[in-house]
Amino acid sequence: MFTNKLKTEMIRCWLGSCRIRSLTVSSQNQRPSELSGLKAAGQTLGISKSMPILLPCHEYLGLASKKSKTIEEDMTIRSNKIRIRKQATTKIITFSQELTIPLGSVLQTFENLLRKKTHMHHFERTLVELTLRNMEREGYGTLESALNPVKKLRKNTSLLAKAAAAECAKSESTREAVAKSEASIAEIGKLWESSAWSLQTLQTFGRGLRSLSVPDMTVPMVVLVGSPNVGKSSIIRAVSSGKPEVNNYPFTTRGMSIGHVVDPDHGGHIMQVMDTPGVLVRAEEERNLMEALTLACIQVYCNILYYFIIYYNIL
Repeated sequence: MFTNKLKTEMIRCWLGSCRIRSLTVSSQNQRPSELSGLKAAGQTLGISKSMPILLPCHEYLGLASKKSKTIEEDMTIRSNKIRIRKQATTKIITFSQELTIPLGSVLQTFENLLRKKTHMHHFERTLVELTLRNMEREGYGTLESALNPVKKLRKNTSLLAKAAAAECAKSESTREAVAKSEASIAEIGKLWESSAWSLQTLQTFGRGLRSLSVPDMTVPMVVLVGSPNVGKSSIIRAVSSGKPEVNNYPFTTRGMSIGHVVDPDHGGHIMQVMDTPGVLVRAEEERNLMEALTLACIQVYCNILYYFIIYYNIL
């Protein structure tokens, strides 16, 4: 049971430790950001939060169809047949581009993440890798296996549209040109509908990466580390804005959770408190992904502040 007095004393204790750390840093003529490792040269925090959001298949098709219907006849062309043929061909190309261009941008973002071409901070990179490994274990496969069918969909869309546009441009009559244009757009639509599952799978990966908690590098951090089911999450809920799950069984916390502590007297944001999954005393090769996440937090925040809280039940 956390009383207001206990909460206040705990926060004061943490603040005192943070101030001591700040004085130690100042005496060494070093910046806290350099010691904490949160501002490495050329590295950025929060990249996972900017992972793209994929639309449902029917929304992509709806937007592409709407855009293609805005294509008008080129009245500078005198021949009616050539004019209609050009309009029909342009509709196919426009419909295709409205699908492939945004999809290409999405794929490029995920590819950069997968190939480590982004200047992501090493701590966030660790979180991303652990998240992807966990999703693979849950049956979603690898990120690369999720990207491949979407790449194939984009490639087939472009090939189908180019072939259809070439055929449409050879039409002998305006009616034939319009019919070929409508048929090719419908065929592309069926291709996308049959591949809707691949977009949903990639969206699941994006949602998982966007949900990662990223610390504020300008605010002191308190990291709670200890055995499973010793009350770390209860402390987080009591003293901060964090709302980690609390239950009476081990390994309730399955991810990193960050809460913010506000000064009760002045209302200012004074520190962050991180809840981490429980760790057990065992060999490195026996640790699970949740323990690996906790160890990653320790490695990054070892220059800020730690609280190892371990309670032993004495019978």
